[in-house]
Amino acid sequence: MMLRTAVVLAVSMAGGGAMAQESAVPRPAPSAERLELARAVAANGLLISLIPVQTRGEIDGMIAENPDLTAAEQARLREIGQEQATALEERVLAADAAALATHLSADDLRVIAAFERTEAAARRRAAMPAIMVETMQALGEVDYGNGVKAAFCAETARLCGG
Repeated sequence: MMLRTAVVLAVSMAGGGAMAQESAVPRPAPSAERLELARAVAANGLLISLIPVQTRGEIDGMIAENPDLTAAEQARLREIGQEQATALEERVLAADAAALATHLSADDLRVIAAFERTEAAARRRAAMPAIMVETMQALGEVDYGNGVKAAFCAETARLCGG
């Protein structure tokens, strides 16, 4: 859930509607160099850093919801979960790298990749899962769309249903 929430929040903040329209415009395929640089950047990105936390939490939840699982079944569930998490990481890495390579220049990607090799970036990556958890906990339940509709309804008496 946290991974999906982070993705939805990131897309919303970036202007998801405008992004969807922009991505419909055909773009030339990025060069091999840009894809390689983008993959290095994506390997250190926010989405990839959240996968271990999210997937571990989901497996822990499955085990908690099914206390009748034997120790061997729990161990196998964790193994299958790790296999699935590894596959998910590869999919996220490939998709994130493709998007980065499409939207950023090779020069931009070189600068970002250089930063990602610094100790400060390593500390940020290590802290990011805890930062995300704390941020989401501090925000609580966020229902931006319904909040906008409620404020618009109060002002105009329109969009008040549903």
